[in-house]
Amino acid sequence: MIKQTLETKDLILTRSKKYDVEKLHNNFLGQEDTAKYMLWSVTKSPMDAKEKMEKWLESHRLMYLAYEKESDEPIGFVTIDELKNKPTVFGDIGICVGKEYLRKGYGSQMLNAVCTYCQDELCATKFIYSHMEGNIASERLAKKFGFQCIGTKKKMKAGRGYKEIFYERDID
Repeated sequence: MIKQTLETKDLILTRSKKYDVEKLHNNFLGQEDTAKYMLWSVTKSPMDAKEKMEKWLESHRLMYLAYEKESDEPIGFVTIDELKNKPTVFGDIGICVGKEYLRKGYGSQMLNAVCTYCQDELCATKFIYSHMEGNIASERLAKKFGFQCIGTKKKMKAGRGYKEIFYERDID
């Protein structure tokens, strides 16, 4: 059974479907800066945010909304999924933090929480991490957590071309 809540020093990560769609929209889903290196487009309204979040929570077995403990504000989300046919390898790691909450260590806390959970509870043996070229914050995060670059790949999604940089980290 998937753990519904993870906790870090400053954050509560939850799979709960109870959330304030207006805050999700205002705090990160509706921000152009936040979506710059993401493969999704910003939401145009709180209802758009609600539809997007419902779809994501259904499609990602391990998706957690991140709430700042101090303010109880939703500040972003993190996803991580088991790779098909490789039940102990986890990838498709996605981290989103609203611009007002950047540079507070929240991305590090989110990545550490999901990786620790997958390693300790779901027997992860390897993690795959990737980001769009130019996303310096994601590159730094990958290196901070000991991920080694394994290559790049040109990709296209929704008519948008980009280069994705891939990393991996084996669990000792």
